[in-house]
Amino acid sequence: MSLEDLNMNRNTATHLGRQRMLILIMAVAGLCPLQACNSSGGAGSNTPTPSPPLGDRFERVDVQADADAVIYETGDVANGQGQQLLVSARPSDPTRRTVIHFSVDQALPEGALIAGSRLCFSVSQALEATISIELHRIVKAWNEGPTAASGNERSGVMASSGDVTWFHTGTGAWESWETPGGDFAVDADSVQQVTETAGRVCLENSGGDGNMNTTVQSWVNSPEENFGWILLSPDTGSYALRGFYSSNSVDPSMRPVLELTYSRG
Repeated sequence: MSLEDLNMNRNTATHLGRQRMLILIMAVAGLCPLQACNSSGGAGSNTPTPSPPLGDRFERVDVQADADAVIYETGDVANGQGQQLLVSARPSDPTRRTVIHFSVDQALPEGALIAGSRLCFSVSQALEATISIELHRIVKAWNEGPTAASGNERSGVMASSGDVTWFHTGTGAWESWETPGGDFAVDADSVQQVTETAGRVCLENSGGDGNMNTTVQSWVNSPEENFGWILLSPDTGSYALRGFYSSNSVDPSMRPVLELTYSRG
């Protein structure tokens, strides 16, 4: 921007007055469009300028899960090819957790900057009205495996080689988790009280130390560090369970999807 652009005609400025002149200077400087400056009441106005439409700056992509499985506290039973994903907890009932992975770097252009993310599921079964679900970043490689449970899938079946379980990652020669139940970051990327017993459920940023956007961005920048997420429910003293359709669902519209909003870097 040149000095000539800012030094408006003196004769014109004399007739505009201070308020109008400030608006024109802001418009020339690119601080806001002239129309937006006028409609907002000029400098010092409390009326916000509307955000640009999503398409002006951002793009959207839906990423399908490429691996998911249920792990059961009962031991080396597995369910990597079932139709459902389960999350449950109570002191007197074996805990069930879900591990899930998305190859986000393959779905986004190089240098993509993540602006928004949410992980959506379709409910397949439910016990009790509300369940607390946490989403944590996994810090160790795992493999979903070939085993499939049947029925309501609340109990897994005997694990085979390559199956992820409560104790084993499914990689190597029965490599173990450092901590039974999975190795994951302490801070949750999302914490949500799920009340839905049918339909769609979406997990979004928790707003705390953990952050879905930050995690996804790290996976874009360093794909080799992408080990996916684990879904779990903390013990609250009361039994609750949610089942979600897995990436193996016979109905593609019911499968998990990671919805991402991004800009090109």
